[in-house]
Amino acid sequence: ITIGVDGGNFRISGWQFDTIDMRNAGDTFTRADGFSAPVNEAATSVELYGAVENVFGTILSHKAWGYALAIASNTAGGSEKNNFGTVISNGAGDPAIVFAGPCHRNQIGVALIRAATFALSFGEASGNPTHNVIGTLLAENCQYGVVIMAQGNNNHIDRIISRDNYTISPSTHPALLYFTGSQVLNNTIGYFEHATISNPAPNAMFVQSNGASGNKVEATKDGHVVKAKSGAPTDADFQVPPVDGTFSVDTTNNKVYVRIGGVWKSVAVA
Repeated sequence: ITIGVDGGNFRISGWQFDTIDMRNAGDTFTRADGFSAPVNEAATSVELYGAVENVFGTILSHKAWGYALAIASNTAGGSEKNNFGTVISNGAGDPAIVFAGPCHRNQIGVALIRAATFALSFGEASGNPTHNVIGTLLAENCQYGVVIMAQGNNNHIDRIISRDNYTISPSTHPALLYFTGSQVLNNTIGYFEHATISNPAPNAMFVQSNGASGNKVEATKDGHVVKAKSGAPTDADFQVPPVDGTFSVDTTNNKVYVRIGGVWKSVAVA
C-alpha cells in the first residue's frame, strides 16, 4: 500500500486506517471498510511519500520482501506527524521499519519485529529524519542488528527489548545499536536490554562512529546513565527542574554532584 507518490508534488493528509493486514503472495488483505485486494509479496507492505497527519491503528506485515513500513518523502516534502499505534512485522527482506529522508515528528506506539535485516533503520535516503518517536520496540532474530542510523538527529526510542538479535557482518555493521555518520546527532534510547538465546552473541551492543556524536542509551539492566557536563551543574542545565537526589558528573574536574536540599554538593573522584 502506498500513501502518496514517489516524486509527486502533493501531500496526502487526514486519512485514517484501523487495520492493514499484509500477508504472503496469493493471500489478501482487508481494510477496516471491507475493501480487499491481493498481496504482492515482493513489495513493501506500507510506504508513505510526503504523507502528513494520517493515523494507522495496526499494521500487520508477514514475510515482506521489502520493508514492513517505510516513511519517506517526495517533492512536496517529508512525511510528518503520522501516528501508528502498533506495527507488527514477521519476516522482512529489508529493515522492518525505515525512516528515509527528511521525515519528522512521526510516532509509533509499539513495534513488534521478528526476523528482519534490522528492526529499525534511519536515513536510507538523502535528508535527515528528526524528532521521530517510538514508544516500545521489541525485536527478535534480526541478522544485522536492532537499530542502524546513518542520518538523523533528535529521534527517540523509549524502550528496546532485544532477544536473539545478532551481527552477522560485524566488519560493516558492528553492533546491535549502530550510529554512523556526521549527521547522526543527539538521538536517544531511554532503556535497552538484550538476551542471547540460540543465535551467536552480537559483536557489540553499541557503536558510535564516523562522526556520529551525542547519541546515547540512558539506561540498561546494568545501570542508569546520569547527566555529564563540563563544570558544576545548576538547575538550569535540566529541561525539567531537578529534584533532590538527582546526580550529575563534572567531566572537567572529576567530580560527582548530587542535589540535596536544593543545593548541588560534590565529591571528587580519582
